[in-house]
Amino acid sequence: MKKKLTMLFIAMMTILGAKAAVTPMDPNLYVFLCFGQSNMEGNAAIEDQDRVSPGTRFRMMSCVDMPSLSRTKGRWYVATPPLCRENTGLTPADYFGRTLIDNLPEDIKIGVVHVAVGGAPIELFDEDEISKPGYWNNQADWYVNYCKNYDMNPYRRLIDMAKQAQKAGVIKGILLHQGESNNCQQAWLSKVQKIYNRIITELELNADEVPLLAGEMVGQAEGGACYGHNSIIAQLPNYVKNSYVISSKGCPCRGDGLHFTAEGYRIIGKRYAAKMYELLTGKTLNIDETAQQGTGIPETVSLVSGGINREMVVYAPKNLPKKRPLLISCHGMAQDMNYQKNQANYEAVADTAKFVVVYPNGLAGGDGRRGWDLGSMKDVNFVTDIIDDMAKRYDIDRTKVYLSGFSMGGMFTYYCMTKIADKIAAFAPCSGYNMGGPVTSSSRPVPILHIHGDADDVCTYGPVMSHVEAWAKYNGCSTTPVVVTPYPKGSNSGATMYRYLNGKGGVEVAHIKLPGKGHWHSNDPNCVMTNQEIWNFCKRWSLTAGPELVSATPANNSSDLTLENNNTFVLNFDKAVDCSKVRGGFFQAGKAYLVCNLAETGFSKTLTFTVPAGRSLKLGENEFRALNIFSEDGGSGAVVSLKYTFVDASTATDNVAAKVSNKKTTKKFAGGKVIVTGKDGEYNAAGAKMK
Repeated sequence: MKKKLTMLFIAMMTILGAKAAVTPMDPNLYVFLCFGQSNMEGNAAIEDQDRVSPGTRFRMMSCVDMPSLSRTKGRWYVATPPLCRENTGLTPADYFGRTLIDNLPEDIKIGVVHVAVGGAPIELFDEDEISKPGYWNNQADWYVNYCKNYDMNPYRRLIDMAKQAQKAGVIKGILLHQGESNNCQQAWLSKVQKIYNRIITELELNADEVPLLAGEMVGQAEGGACYGHNSIIAQLPNYVKNSYVISSKGCPCRGDGLHFTAEGYRIIGKRYAAKMYELLTGKTLNIDETAQQGTGIPETVSLVSGGINREMVVYAPKNLPKKRPLLISCHGMAQDMNYQKNQANYEAVADTAKFVVVYPNGLAGGDGRRGWDLGSMKDVNFVTDIIDDMAKRYDIDRTKVYLSGFSMGGMFTYYCMTKIADKIAAFAPCSGYNMGGPVTSSSRPVPILHIHGDADDVCTYGPVMSHVEAWAKYNGCSTTPVVVTPYPKGSNSGATMYRYLNGKGGVEVAHIKLPGKGHWHSNDPNCVMTNQEIWNFCKRWSLTAGPELVSATPANNSSDLTLENNNTFVLNFDKAVDCSKVRGGFFQAGKAYLVCNLAETGFSKTLTFTVPAGRSLKLGENEFRALNIFSEDGGSGAVVSLKYTFVDASTATDNVAAKVSNKKTTKKFAGGKVIVTGKDGEYNAAGAKMK
């Protein structure tokens, strides 16, 4: 019994000691008080990238109990959102803290004390105002319920939590975002001044050492309803000496005229941080507002397009460099963005190739099924809004944006060719086409890869070639395709690739026919990996115009060349070509058999290919291909394809002479070509009379 009492006594002392323990004040924990109304409270959905833990250097003191998040009022936690209350969203404070810890010395930690109430006028933080008789009588129920979280006195909660925070660190500044409920009221300035002075006094702070940072309302250019209040906020330094205005210019609005999008909160949060960094260090912090690092995690992201909140799944690989491509992949009818992500699975390709993938969500129709608008600009504009959004988020290369889609998404891809060819560098429809037949109209020649299974019972295979051939003709490509079967070469896939080359601007139209495949993406390692094939095709193209072939010697489709006198082939382009990337050689029956030497180096408008010593060309029909034709400014990597027929000089003239109706008089070679001279003129190797 005595032993049990002794153990009980020790346990009680341990518990009491733990409760009494006080964490010493850390001068390297910089504390910031954050207050205001809905934009400080957080009104945008928290996206996956925001949920990535910032680590223990960025902390938040929970100012209310948050049972669902296991947070208790008055305690510190890692600052993963929400920072305000359980059901609030992203706030400027999120990226304020994240940006500071990324740029301040590693021994500095950031803590935020966050109290904000949606719809609150500045008077809510003035105890004299809220204590007046009748103040609460006519307030809306939702507003009162918000305030109940703070015992009907948010200002007092802010002060109480601030005093608690002072036991752990040092208050270095105050962040305010408020004004929508006091729009254009000149008295707002003196009221903010009163609240700031009271905070300084109650917390025994030095006003010269604790600045006030106040953010602007959503701007006029962004559709803000309260932009007029920004002229009031601009006067704040006349009332609070140590105060600074944080610009909201360019911060996107979610479409309601009042609140920022998640990206808007990130941008303005970084601006708060940049100003505070300057005040703390005396140095300028150049923040990159438009680009962020990828997380390597698929994220659901929303943006406002045409006044409608639209969703998409975004995948940005880790360690994503700037100016990387964007590929947009659209789902089929009665499917959605998650279905397309799981089916197309571009993530594995993007991780290696380092590009951003977006799977947008179509809108649901009256029957509840999602699809794409093929008769107006609504969804086309959604695509262009996605491009703009990704440029802000990840600084993607706008000249290398690619569009693909499955089934109805493939139909939508064809539709977009006719509408936004100036925005999309290459198109890759899969298992879908225009049900009414080909519609060929675009602002420029467009590279296209169409992949389709010949056993598709939804969008049957029959009309596929008519679409491919129509666009090849429209783009000025060769009328006879280069056929590769099986494709890929050396495989047992049974698939066939058709390549229509030499289009205007060097563009190409290609088609991969999948044997026995139905209405699905063929990510089949034993046949064709659709995701990899689409990327391999698209990555060659850019909106920056590539070099265009001006002339070739010998000319294309020459049919009377001799092996003995044709060892050099010259291509002339309209702009300089990057010779370091070019490869050239000869094919017969679709198979490469000879790689040529290139005389030029650096950048040149002329490319001179020669047959290597000891090697020879083959008789009959040949194809010469020059690959990777890139310009100095990075224009598209076109492929040049030329057709040549070679004949044996020792027998060619006799064969030609037999075709000439009149008596042969002489035979000769001229410029490597066989020429037979008859009584009425000269004839080429095909037996045709020459001019």
